[in-house]
Amino acid sequence: MAIAGLMITGSAGFIGINMLKFIKEIHDFDFVLSIDKMGYATKYNASLFREIGITPTSGVHNMECDINDVSKLKSMCDITKDWWASDWTILDFASDSHVDNSISNPSSLYNENCSIPSNLLAWMGKDEWKNINHYYHISTDEVYGDIPLEEKNDKRRYFAPFHSLNPSNPYSASKVAQDMYLTAMYKTFSIPVTIIRMANQFGLHQHPEKMIPASILRALRGETIKIYGEGKNCRQWTFVDDTVQAIWNIMRGMERQVFYAPNVIQLADENNLIDNNELINKLVISLKRYNIEAKIEYINDRPGHDLMYAMKISDEDKQFFKTPFGEALDKTVDFYVEGFRNGLFT
Repeated sequence: MAIAGLMITGSAGFIGINMLKFIKEIHDFDFVLSIDKMGYATKYNASLFREIGITPTSGVHNMECDINDVSKLKSMCDITKDWWASDWTILDFASDSHVDNSISNPSSLYNENCSIPSNLLAWMGKDEWKNINHYYHISTDEVYGDIPLEEKNDKRRYFAPFHSLNPSNPYSASKVAQDMYLTAMYKTFSIPVTIIRMANQFGLHQHPEKMIPASILRALRGETIKIYGEGKNCRQWTFVDDTVQAIWNIMRGMERQVFYAPNVIQLADENNLIDNNELINKLVISLKRYNIEAKIEYINDRPGHDLMYAMKISDEDKQFFKTPFGEALDKTVDFYVEGFRNGLFT
């Protein structure tokens, strides 16, 4: 009987660490290989590995390594010799996802992200590709570009997997490059690939540079919460716990009709398509539970700021997005308030 292995890349990042916690509780694989370079955006989650029991004896082996450093990967783990799985599932979260970073240093972020899928497969080696049970690649709604705000209530205009890709910034362009490389690998080498495009996520363990945690922490420091432009930009804000559950059910082999090759699945909470003004107003209300009176400051918009992302979600995937937005936001605020008071976020 084949031994089943799960490889999670970007495992210390926001969605990766939440997925790893979930996998650790379910533990439906013979072993799990966790890979993260522990860069600036993920190293503060390192303590979570100990808290949730990420050790080789637990069946989860963690490698601290940059996927783009193939020679180091090979020196740390020769997958053809040191690992005995003949049935790999890959869950690829690895990417630098901060749009502002891609604007301030476009070449660096673009080149780093573009090479991740190719270097991951290069490390495994061509002879091992036949042992890939499935490669799940985490992508983003940003690859499509944006939708005019006046079409917010017209779901016919929302993005479907067959829509053309039209990125607006270096980060989203790098995700298009990843998607297209894996599409080519699917067509040329029959590597079973599913691209999972997700909406804006929020929840526990997100890096404090992201909009919701950054706004919470600014309020806790007595600073103003900053909103780009006029605050009209809309996103399908989606709670990470619901997304993790949806990804798990996709991985467990839920049957679905494939309309696009390779298969593209879109995950978002359709009920939470809200603009930044509404988002921050809800956040201000949540902060009042701690007697924090947050103030708002509008700042110059960033270059290439997409107006609205909105994706069509299949009926079989809608069922996983159950957490009410207010409840999810309160949980998120609670996490960052407690962390701030305990010195986690300075």
